Amino acid sequence: MNQGGVGGVDDFGLPPGVRDEYLQGARDQLGAIAELAERLIAAGDDTAAIEQLRRDAHRLRGSAGSFGFPQASVVAADLEDAAKKWLEHPGNGVADRGQAARSFVRRLAAALFTKQPSPSRRFIRQGEPKNKVPPKALDPSLQQDSLEQPLLHVPE
Repeated sequence: MNQGGVGGVDDFGLPPGVRDEYLQGARDQLGAIAELAERLIAAGDDTAAIEQLRRDAHRLRGSAGSFGFPQASVVAADLEDAAKKWLEHPGNGVADRGQAARSFVRRLAAALFTKQPSPSRRFIRQGEPKNKVPPKALDPSLQQDSLEQPLLHVPE
């Protein structure tokens, strides 16, 4: 990570250390969400737990992307949507809610605590000039077989 970048910002455009501080708070939030998942294991119809889960997911959804964790934001949005559906249809799928919430916790943990690539990394097709990067190649999450040629990392 670029700790001494332009204007004292890291690779994500944030002051050095801010992402680490965010992750400390996110770890606490994730712990709270995990506790709510356990409450739903015990009682899938615990509407207070579901409402708190929805609020916590909403908060995480909004903050994660701002701190360079877009996948965590997507997962938190999915959790928020699930909690909304559980509140709208309290009798549907009560027995499966706790396991579903646990699954969201695992996905959120992976999205938050797995090393994130720097947004400055560029991926191009082999043989293409560095200044011409096809839009599909900018997203390394695209499957390899969706491109005609293999992707290569191009250092900036």
